[in-house]
Amino acid sequence: MIVANPPRGIADALAGLAARADPTALLREIRRLTLVVCGEEDLITPPSDAQALQAGIAGSTLELLPKAGHLASVETPDAFNRVLDAFLRKVG
Repeated sequence: MIVANPPRGIADALAGLAARADPTALLREIRRLTLVVCGEEDLITPPSDAQALQAGIAGSTLELLPKAGHLASVETPDAFNRVLDAFLRKVG
């Protein structure tokens, strides 16, 4: 997918990501049941980042999917669907 995009668009998107404000302080304001899912082999957004999200959102749940990287829902769809289904059943 990335190859289909113009280099300027990719560069601009990355610059926008780099310039955004750190939203970490806002995590404590989330008042909804929250599921954080991360591939154990994710190098782009590693499990330590997912653990920080989970720690910042009161009552949230963290699921680390083995043998999955950054696109855990694509790489391990059965495992992803299981944890999502369990979470949605809990939410009601």
